Amino acid sequence: MGKRLYRHIGFRPDSSLLVQSAFMLLVVIYLIAFAWTMWRMANDLQKSQDALHMLSQTDALSGLKNRSAFESALGEKFSALQAGHGKPQTALLLATSLPCCWIRPTNQEHSRSWIA
Repeated sequence: MGKRLYRHIGFRPDSSLLVQSAFMLLVVIYLIAFAWTMWRMANDLQKSQDALHMLSQTDALSGLKNRSAFESALGEKFSALQAGHGKPQTALLLATSLPCCWIRPTNQEHSRSWIA
């Protein structure tokens, strides 16, 4: 069994100490290079995911935040308000977003009158 183990490692038991040391050094260098490559790939993946998230939350033409970003921010503020960590600005944000329900029907009613 011992002879088979040495075949898989790459050197025989009667190999010199220099050969064994060089082999172990190569293994260590390989592991460091592999770990650095994995770290770099994970870092690149995180940057790509951040860029995609930013693109999904902004309008391509104007660069302004879109409805998805607004709903996300509104959900965060509302959950903070429910948890008791909300600030007065949160209540103001919710109070100012409610009249949109009344503005839209009025806007639709009056905007179609000049088209026909």
